[in-house]
Amino acid sequence: MSNWWAAMTGENDAQGTRTDRYTAGWIYYFSNTLLLEGDYEWFQSRGSAALPPNRFVVQLSYGF
Repeated sequence: MSNWWAAMTGENDAQGTRTDRYTAGWIYYFSNTLLLEGDYEWFQSRGSAALPPNRFVVQLSYGF
């Protein structure tokens, strides 16, 4: 069994900088006690204290 998700969040520091964060991910259940999950995140930032352009994050984890 597997699940997929997607999300978008935004932050505004009230000083003119806006950062948007996008996430897409999945969880694969091998059993009810063993799972594998991963996600992919990217950022867009605009303003006077903006982050460097388009940061990408890839994460992979497992649990039991």
